Parts: sequence; structure tokens; C-alpha cells
Amino acid sequence: MVEFALHWLHVAGMAVSAVLSRGERKSAATLVFGVGSESLTFGSDDGRFADFCRNGPVVPLSEATRLVVQTASKIRPVQPNRFEYARFPLFALFQGNVRSLIDFLRFMLEHLQAAGAYVFAVVRLPVVSILGRDFAYHALVTYLNRKSLIEAVVITNSNYSSQPLWMSDLPGRRFLTHLVWYSQNTVPLVYADEPIKVNIPNYRHMRIDVSWVWTDAYAVYLRALSIPGDIHVVGPILWYLPPVSAVPEEASDDILFTLFDVTPVRDAVAESIGLFGNYYSAQNMTQFVEETLSVCRELEARTGRRVRLSLKHKRSYNDRTHDPRYRELISRLTASEEGIELIPFETNMYALLANSDLAIVVPYSSPAYVASNRRAHAVYFDPTKTLVPTFQPAPLVTFASGRTELLRVALDAVSDRADAREPS
Repeated sequence: MVEFALHWLHVAGMAVSAVLSRGERKSAATLVFGVGSESLTFGSDDGRFADFCRNGPVVPLSEATRLVVQTASKIRPVQPNRFEYARFPLFALFQGNVRSLIDFLRFMLEHLQAAGAYVFAVVRLPVVSILGRDFAYHALVTYLNRKSLIEAVVITNSNYSSQPLWMSDLPGRRFLTHLVWYSQNTVPLVYADEPIKVNIPNYRHMRIDVSWVWTDAYAVYLRALSIPGDIHVVGPILWYLPPVSAVPEEASDDILFTLFDVTPVRDAVAESIGLFGNYYSAQNMTQFVEETLSVCRELEARTGRRVRLSLKHKRSYNDRTHDPRYRELISRLTASEEGIELIPFETNMYALLANSDLAIVVPYSSPAYVASNRRAHAVYFDPTKTLVPTFQPAPLVTFASGRTELLRVALDAVSDRADAREPS
């Protein structure tokens, strides 16, 4: 209830500020939640993200009159008339749209009624207290909805653990809520010694009108979870578009492999979020990298060709959460000429994979499907030999359990790539 009071007062204070400031009137907008700050900017601006929204396959983004994107980062948009970045998108939309004292008084009356309804409900049934945030923002969203200021709401699978009720159950709702699945790494790992498929429970409680996903197989998976609403399959969703023209391949006889890991978190962090027996531990990820390097060296001996191995992290390191042992390993290997080339995490993955002979991906991270989209070979590599293959099938995507199988897959991929390069 204290949490409710703080949020309720925050909304009330924002309303007073809005009516006093009387800023420039703002048009209706699509509200976007859950896009990581690392995806919003490239270089010094948001041009790459803005281009994806305008020309990409996610319709509520491409058709939006205006976009208000949630982020705590300070971002200056290249298209200020169409993009706005705010820590609280609802507040940003409310500012400039309280045009009269009557609007303000009506809002405050509904805000007070929401507080009274919350207290009354909690007295009758104390467990309702967990809905404090929903009651605190009810009048605000009702006001925006009544004036048709919310064109649509777009959330991502980062929001899987918390979805406000107004996004799906607001009475008289005039907008649709879309869920953009920017990653397919939600398929549960299944172990050979305990072959039980346990889905993350949060997902089956998502309430959305439309989903946007990468593959047909993933759409089938979501249907099995009873995810409601329409599902549109649009290919990889990376928050940027493929390059307009293909990046020319360097004239070289080298074999190019690209490695995609999941940076392990500290053991204490894993346990704090329930990842007991964490597959993506520092031990397993170290084995993943070292056995891949070993396969590369053997492949060089068998083919007489140099194998260049690049590693791309999904995002930058976080000193507080990521395991320092793994960081030290990568630093050591990238410092050696015979080791690994570290690719900047913001590199365009389409361009990176277009010239790759094989993408070696930790189960079941999404870059394998980007490789498939680019018609490049990809393999999910399980160095521990403990997993049962449960990945979503896609062209040129396979699975390797242990070093010996990875070597076989690598030889086949290099052979296929060589055949494809032969003039017909």
C-alpha cells in the first residue's frame, strides 16, 4: 500500500506539473516499452533504430504517427517530430495534452476515485494490495484512452515478468497491445538424464492482442503455450535492418567461423533469479569456447587452411553481474594472434553472417536463425553433451553434442560452402 501511495502521488504531481506548464500540444503516439538501450543508438544517434521502425516489418512501428520509447538514457532523436525518448512514456504523452482546468479537475476526480476503490478493495480482500500500481495509473491511462492519444502499445519479451493490466484489460480500450519477440531463446533446455520440458511459467500469462515473431516454428511454440491473439511471422527482429547491399567478401582462402555465446553471470546472481544448475555458467561457457578453438585447430590441420574465429557477445559486459573469470578468459584469447577476434556487440549481424562459413551458437540463442535467414550454416553446440535437441527447426540449422560432432558439422559446412562458391 505504501508503494501504491508513492505511485499515486507521483501521478498526481505529474498532473499538476502538466496543467501548470501548458507545454506544446502533442499528437497521439504509439508507446514502446522493453527495448534495451543498447538497441536504441548506434554511434552517436538513434538513426539505425529509427530506420528499423520506419521501414521494418513490425507494422505498429512503421505505421505509427509518433513513437514514445521508454528508456532511462538521454537520447536526442534524429527525427524529433516522430520520436521521443522518455523514462515514463505515459507521463510524456500526458504532458501537453491537459489543455484546460476542466480536463485537470476531471482527471483528479477519477484519480481520487481510483484511490478510494483501491483502499476499499484491500479492506475487503487484502491480496488485492498487489495491484497497487494498476490502481495508481488507472485514471492516467483512462484519460489518455478517452482522448484517443494512445495509438498502440508495443512491448517486448523483456516485459515477460511484469505487464500492467491496463495494457490488456482497460474498460473501453481503444488501442491494441503488441508483443515483439526480439529473441527466440525462450525454448526450455531439456536434459538427457531428465527429459522433462519445463516452460518458463510467466509466458503463459502474457495477455496481448498481436505477437511478432521470427519463424513459423516459434509461432507454433507460442500457440502451445496458449499465447492469445494473432501471430505474425516476419523474420529476425534485431532492431536494425540488413545492409542495403551485400558486404563484399575479402579475397581469402581462410575459413570464417563466428561464435555466439551467452555471457555467464556470477553464481550468486544466477541463484538470486532462480537459475540453479545454470547451463550458461562460467564453467560451461569456458568449455564452449575452448572446445570450439580446439576444433578450429584440428580443422586447420585437416584442410591446410587458416580458420579465423570471431566472437560476438549479445551485449556489453556488466561488471556487477557478469562472471569475471569468463571475461578474463576472453581477454586472454583475444590478445593472442592464434585466438579469437572479438566483434563489437553492436555490429550488424546480417553483414557479419553473410560471409561466415559457420555460426557456432550456444543453445538456443537466436543468432542461428539470423544465419539461416542469410543462407549460412549454423550449429547449436552443446559441449557438455547433456542436452536433448529441442531447438526450433530452420534451414541450415543443426545441433552438435560434444567436440567430435562439432568437428563433423564444421567439415560439412566448409565443404558445402566451397561447393557453393564453385562456378557452375
